[in-house]
Amino acid sequence: MQVTEKPVAGSQQRIAKARPWGAGIREHAEKRHIREAGSGADPVYNSTLVTKFVNSMMYEGKKSTAQGIFYTSMKNLEQKGAGPMR
Repeated sequence: MQVTEKPVAGSQQRIAKARPWGAGIREHAEKRHIREAGSGADPVYNSTLVTKFVNSMMYEGKKSTAQGIFYTSMKNLEQKGAGPMR
């Protein structure tokens, strides 16, 4: 919006002039490509489900703590005879 000053009865008043429709906008907007997120697979079990679970367990951004809890619990399950979890 352009602002011009126009004198009115001895005082200055600011009047806003609107630009014509489409002024300053490119005729052909460039297409923006959205970058895909990384694989997101878990490094140990190679599973996106494990990644989602760890992210839901995470508290205040402590991802390494949540991963440690998850991997420790999975190791305990394997030792108790639940079978391999891979």
